[in-house]
Amino acid sequence: NELAPLEPPLWINEVMSGDDGWVELFNPAGQAMNIGGWFLSDTSMRLAKFRLPAGLIVPPAGFHLLEAKQLYSRPGTPGRFEIPPSGGSLFLSQIDSGYLTGLGVIASFGPFEGIASRGLKQTENNDGIMVSLPIPTPGKPNTSRTDSDLDGLPDDWELAHGLKPESASDAGADPDGDGLTNLQEYICGTDPRTQASRLELAVVRDNVQLELRFQAQPNRTYVIESHERLGLGGWNTVRTLAPEANGGEVVVRQLVEKAQPERYFRLLVLP
Repeated sequence: NELAPLEPPLWINEVMSGDDGWVELFNPAGQAMNIGGWFLSDTSMRLAKFRLPAGLIVPPAGFHLLEAKQLYSRPGTPGRFEIPPSGGSLFLSQIDSGYLTGLGVIASFGPFEGIASRGLKQTENNDGIMVSLPIPTPGKPNTSRTDSDLDGLPDDWELAHGLKPESASDAGADPDGDGLTNLQEYICGTDPRTQASRLELAVVRDNVQLELRFQAQPNRTYVIESHERLGLGGWNTVRTLAPEANGGEVVVRQLVEKAQPERYFRLLVLP
């Protein structure tokens, strides 16, 4: 059995094997996703294997950790399984009105090495592959680089920007005063010590056309979302932009009704 992709998407972003393992989900969309009652399985021959409890929410642009001991590998649990050290696949299947919809998420990964996890990495073709992460990053963006203080910032990045790899407190600091923390600057690919280097979306209206402009950083995936009125309902995806090796200015044009008084946009950077 194969699963068609979800829209809006959901990712199996990182996994760890064994009964102490876990499955990390990432929601790149602008609205929360309720996965309560969905099924998690390690085989395509039985997609409806372990049923997730009700009320599980993956926050917008956020992570949710499914812990093995609490969920899918707990002794006596129906559909119990463990992620083997030799690698394998995971299938997260959507449920609607009690039935499998045929939509979901698939992740396939190779053997686990020592304490390393397997994490999603976007390629230039926007195809995700699960690579070995020597230092697991549950609940954080994936990185295969050393992070001594486990604050989500690789040591070499911290040293290059005058930060302290042995102090986790600097992840929440904002030395250039642009409103973004050092961790957010790292995710965005911007310079934490230069105020002009920041993630910024400019919107210009010309009659019935909008121009959305921003400066893309190398090897980053971006999502532009829109909303007609804040506080009501979810955000709609306008465009998903695959990673580019060199970055550069991005211009997205969008038609709007002449009489439409207002529309809101936001720019997301995916890990």
